[in-house]
Amino acid sequence: MRLLSALFRSWGFPGPDADLPGATEVRLGDEHDDALLVRVRDAVLAAGGQISRPDWGVGGSQEICTYRVTLPEGQLRLTAETYVGLSLSGPPVLVQALQRCVSES
Repeated sequence: MRLLSALFRSWGFPGPDADLPGATEVRLGDEHDDALLVRVRDAVLAAGGQISRPDWGVGGSQEICTYRVTLPEGQLRLTAETYVGLSLSGPPVLVQALQRCVSES
């Protein structure tokens, strides 16, 4: 697997945060897909990043778990939400690159 860090450096990625204006969000799959979550974790670790412990909450019949993904190039938010799925949000270039790495694994 091609390392995300090398890919981002080659693009000159400046490393903004997941909460900045212009952030994008993509749905990766189902929130209960444990294999998908493992693939995301593996891609993050291969890029020299880390995933925080989840912030967990319940609203009505929906559960939501939010993880902060920290990479050398910036931060993303990974969210697992009932009826919504597993989503990744942050700077578009960073989101797209991680999404591509996950789908190729």
